[in-house]
Amino acid sequence: MDKEIARIFEAGRAVAQERSADVILANIPIWPSVLENVRRVVDESQRRSGHKKVLVLLVTDGGDPHTSYQIGRLLQRRYEEVQFCIAGDCYSAGTILVLSGSKLIMSDDGRLGPLDVQILRKDEVGERLSGLTLAISMEKLHEEVFDSFEYFLLRLKARFRTQIALKTALEIAAKMSTDLYSDVYRQIDPLKVGEDARAMQIAKHYGQLLNKRFGNVKDGAIERLLEEYPSHSC
Repeated sequence: MDKEIARIFEAGRAVAQERSADVILANIPIWPSVLENVRRVVDESQRRSGHKKVLVLLVTDGGDPHTSYQIGRLLQRRYEEVQFCIAGDCYSAGTILVLSGSKLIMSDDGRLGPLDVQILRKDEVGERLSGLTLAISMEKLHEEVFDSFEYFLLRLKARFRTQIALKTALEIAAKMSTDLYSDVYRQIDPLKVGEDARAMQIAKHYGQLLNKRFGNVKDGAIERLLEEYPSHSC
């Protein structure tokens, strides 16, 4: 066994003994194949130790939300306490998994990212896109349209003053802003918008279900994790 790996395992055993808990080290993306590996590790650990607590040292860029939910429910069923230590980046599906815990420990280097879902990019094999990207893009587009409408309206009234009625100015400003962005909106696929919105609802639903066991998440926290992160690095 590599010396570095041996050192990590030795540290894990020391923590397990000190905390009277099983220790799981996970520095991996969360995909369906991981579920059976976690189940096997939990089975073996409980057979040896009989511990009622588990400490998961987690580093992940995310993955599959369904697998995260299943792993979270597995840990909740098998242990009375489920603790997570974030030792690096933990995003997306990783954040869903963390919501299953009874305790969260953040290391100096730990970063807990948004509760978004990673969506396969159209025409890009294997590449994934944050589910937050669409929501932020649509919000920004709506803001740009309104700003353009407001600009056109104010310019019309400033230039023509009493020569143009407010109703007429509103109609002209609306048409000008609509014409300006019509080509952009025509490129938006309603089905894609629906798929992405559904993916974000899945993340929210799983987060709420996993929180029921220990109830540590404050009111509104899941919504903030879902909607208010500007990027994965914040």
